[in-house]
Amino acid sequence: MNELIKLLSNNPTATSSIIIVISFAVCSVILIYLIAFFQGREVSFWPPKIGKRPAKLIDTPHSSSMSNKRNSDTKNLSHHDVKLFKDSQALFEYVIHKMKSAEKSIDDLSWGLQQSMSRTKLQSVSSDKYYETRILCASKNNIQYREVMTFPKETVYGKVRLEVAEEMTEKNIDGYQLRYYDFLHENIPPLSNFLIIDSEEVILASHRGVVMPIEGETYLAINQKDIVDWFQDYYNAIWAGAETIKEPSREANSELLQRIKQRFSS
Repeated sequence: MNELIKLLSNNPTATSSIIIVISFAVCSVILIYLIAFFQGREVSFWPPKIGKRPAKLIDTPHSSSMSNKRNSDTKNLSHHDVKLFKDSQALFEYVIHKMKSAEKSIDDLSWGLQQSMSRTKLQSVSSDKYYETRILCASKNNIQYREVMTFPKETVYGKVRLEVAEEMTEKNIDGYQLRYYDFLHENIPPLSNFLIIDSEEVILASHRGVVMPIEGETYLAINQKDIVDWFQDYYNAIWAGAETIKEPSREANSELLQRIKQRFSS
């Protein structure tokens, strides 16, 4: 050992080479461990088992129950639980289909600053059909249609929402309910708009507001129960805190709508 130390001290090149080799070996071991870790495998480097095959792992009742518990606690999303739409036209067409097939409830959230989702003629046609379908579905006797809106002066979409609200409330549809929030939109981040059908599926729509281009915005439909329940609870909280414009089987508060409308003329 003393001779090796003496040799290395007199030969800096050899010393550097050995250090490099050792460093490379250590890095390799760490890399192998990290790869195995992210793949969910257990790794053991010491003590080495030479001449023996590794013992086969045997599930004990405790290990089996723990494994089953982990599996039951973790519910993975499959491609059947999530639908991705390539553009707003595909989104509108799907929403129209789901609204027509709704059996008990539609919860609609349209708030925050928003850009127009119709950039082509086909997208515009799909958007118009969507607004027509809203009236048709809200008019069904078995459907409870709840909607929460905001009416920002900062974009033209605020006035569009107001026109939609007036059209829906003027028809005095029994099952249609409308509430709104009144706040300054310039001081808030982008808000996500979404729709819940029968408390079984949530459809995530516009969410970029006006801070990013709408091109490339992702739209999703999810029917995984735990996720839908989360959004349903969130919507219920939003609904509970909003101011009422129209309640079921009652006429809308026309004075409140008129005050909102005056903001766009001032």
